[in-house]
Amino acid sequence: AIYWNEKGTNLLYNYSTTEAIKAYDKAIELDSSNAKFRRDSAEAYLRRSLELLTEMEKKAKNDPLFIESDYKKQINETLEKYLKNIEQATKIEPENAENWNALGVAYKEYLSKPEKAIEPFQRAVKLEPKNDRYWFHLGATFLKTEKYDNALSALSKAIRLNKNKADYWGFLGLTYLNIEWLNDEEKLKKAKIAFENAMQLNPDEKDKKIYTALLTKIKEELDNR
Repeated sequence: AIYWNEKGTNLLYNYSTTEAIKAYDKAIELDSSNAKFRRDSAEAYLRRSLELLTEMEKKAKNDPLFIESDYKKQINETLEKYLKNIEQATKIEPENAENWNALGVAYKEYLSKPEKAIEPFQRAVKLEPKNDRYWFHLGATFLKTEKYDNALSALSKAIRLNKNKADYWGFLGLTYLNIEWLNDEEKLKKAKIAFENAMQLNPDEKDKKIYTALLTKIKEELDNR
């Protein structure tokens, strides 16, 4: 089983995702109770779904008559296998926080079910309360599901554990803009500080543009008060 799993990893990073999946499936067939095999297989299925999505978008762009339904079916089936492997990993190793974090990421980022991501992320932070990344994922999910007080608590915890992540501060700024129990001026001032901290930590270009635009708008609103 180990041989097939190692072969799958080699294929995944050097040759073919589809061949890697076959190797991982063989490893799981020989040892279905190995959580690592499940996690590795899940990564391959996720990568394959993203490859299919890229192929579909390229064909749709180049051919106006291209029908997406077959590709969408393949993508959904591949994502279902991705999810199944992560779910199995959590059952095999329920005390492994990374398994729960991976399940949360699956629901939030790839299956568009952020509400279902909350519990896995909560399990992850309970198992590893000093992991800032898990707290950030939980906070970002609360923000996405408009649970702003919970988002504020989780993101603040992430920042207390690690103050050097631009996206932590950026999401905190977005959260402050939506907190109902703060008055408008307090919201703007707290969000301004958060976005300024994010800018100092060299965010990527896309986020930098967003934070710059938000800071410009916030400063204008504060100046007009």
